[in-house]
Order: sequence, then C-alpha cells, then structure tokens
Amino acid sequence: MGATIINTTVIFATFLLVFLFGILATWPEVPWVSLLIALAVVNVVIPIAFYPVSKTFWLALEMGWHPVGRDDAETVDDRGRLQGR
Repeated sequence: MGATIINTTVIFATFLLVFLFGILATWPEVPWVSLLIALAVVNVVIPIAFYPVSKTFWLALEMGWHPVGRDDAETVDDRGRLQGR
C-alpha cells in the first residue's frame, strides 16, 4: 500500500512537470495532441519503471519506523534449519 502512495505521488509530480514544461516551452502555439500523447506515455511508463524504487523506498521507511528487534529475527543454521525457540 505504501509503495503505491509513493508511486502515485511521483506520477502526479511527473505529470505536472511535463505538462507545465510542455506548455511553457511551446507557448503560444501549444501542440495539444502531441502534449496529450507525451503525457499518456509518461503516465504509462513512469509507474512501471519507478515501482521497484518506490517499493524499496517504502521498505526503508518502514524499517526506520519499525526496526527489526531481537525477538523478531530468527536465526538459521548452515543447513537452512531454524534454530532455537
């Protein structure tokens, strides 16, 4: 859920930047169809490309908020078997 929030925020920011830059760069004759196509491509490509980064960033935030304690960690021996408990 959290990674989706980060990803959505990045998409909104990217959309806004591309939209404003496209308008300002081509003013007063804004090619609306080309701008619409560019924005559609951005809104499809960026979420897919940025998802692993947002997932990693969210996990880092979560680990900072709720660090793994000694009781949460399980130890595994050389053969992959759970020890203790």
